[in-house]
Amino acid sequence: MWTRLVAALGTDACNPAVAGCKATTSSGSPVLVLVVAAIVVVIVLSIVALAIRVRRRRRSGALPPPATAPGWYPDPSGEGASRYWNGERWTDTPGGD
Repeated sequence: MWTRLVAALGTDACNPAVAGCKATTSSGSPVLVLVVAAIVVVIVLSIVALAIRVRRRRRSGALPPPATAPGWYPDPSGEGASRYWNGERWTDTPGGD
């Protein structure tokens, strides 16, 4: 498999430790190189986007941990002083302290 990939990229598979072996390069397939580069970029960008999404979700405080007891907590949207958490969801409007 590695030999095929190296050959597709335009490099002869050769072990330089073997006497008389000279690795040569050819023009290769520019389309294949671009496809591989695009796949790598997409993977990296996906990982970065996922990390940003996870970080924002953790910082937003949109939902308290599942074990949080019902009660008044700081408003996660920042609209009011506090909001009531009934154990499953926030009240519709911010309210008292």
